[in-house]
Amino acid sequence: TLESISLQTKKPFKIIIVDAGNITVDHQYFAHIFSLKGIQYEVISSAPGLTHQRNTGIQHVSSTLTLFLDDDVELN
Repeated sequence: TLESISLQTKKPFKIIIVDAGNITVDHQYFAHIFSLKGIQYEVISSAPGLTHQRNTGIQHVSSTLTLFLDDDVELN
């Protein structure tokens, strides 16, 4: 999902990752990649559960337009 976002012509202002998994992800790598493209990258830890994760994420949003994507989404 993150790779496909980075390839879009219209890029988001900010990406917020709500991480409730037990898989190790190199968030520093992605933060660096997105910072080079002028995109803010934030990681928030959360308890598992789709509704809980989205409610946790929405508390950190300051924009009027928000898009929720799951980790298996690939944008074209």
